[in-house]
Amino acid sequence: MTENLMASFEKLDIIGIPAVFIYDRQGHITHRLTDDNPNNPFTESDIEKVLKQMLKASNPVVN
Repeated sequence: MTENLMASFEKLDIIGIPAVFIYDRQGHITHRLTDDNPNNPFTESDIEKVLKQMLKASNPVVN
């Protein structure tokens, strides 16, 4: 990587890592999970919840 770390953070609009970006099938960011707020960090279950919601929405159950 030729850019410094802070330039990368600025481009991604984050202040640190970890950060998770979740994209839809069209390549658009649908969710950003960051630890920008140290009093409210995201967890693995937050990621799982978002992914389950997206999968459920894209694959409706047919009766």
